[in-house]
Amino acid sequence: CWANQTIALGCDQFRNPVNGLYTAQDLSGTPLPRAADWTINLGFDYEFALSPKYNMTISSSNNYTSKYKNALSKGRPAGDNYQKAAFKADLTLAVSSADELWEVALVGKNIGDKLTAAVCSQSTFANGAVLGGTITGGVAPGIAGIAETSCASDPGREIWLRLTVKPLNAFRD
Repeated sequence: CWANQTIALGCDQFRNPVNGLYTAQDLSGTPLPRAADWTINLGFDYEFALSPKYNMTISSSNNYTSKYKNALSKGRPAGDNYQKAAFKADLTLAVSSADELWEVALVGKNIGDKLTAAVCSQSTFANGAVLGGTITGGVAPGIAGIAETSCASDPGREIWLRLTVKPLNAFRD
């Protein structure tokens, strides 16, 4: 059970004989975290000659993920244990030598700056984790209130300049 989860919110399994509070929830049928119904990946690379000595490559990698649970729990208020559907796009523009000895690329990751939850958990961060006031598995929550959801996010927009050197390509057939 998450901190201050009540019996009505699903913390109704494995009663502790010492204090009479429940310690677990039945997650049967609950989707696993990050198990979206739909994940679609689509991308392309287009390479062409700028001149006899230089090539250019334009690349795109796109990802759509439908709504998914971001924490293994049930009974959360307002569905705060779900990540909304998201679309992310990566773009790359690269110039290389025709003999592939070097490449310089400008890489844009998540160019729309869509922040999504990577891993989440629930705890009474406001005061319950430090000052107490949590009652989990009872009829009513403790004075710390309903546990908040805290998430680590996937990276936002990133812009990279990449230099690749392949000196051994000079010895190819």
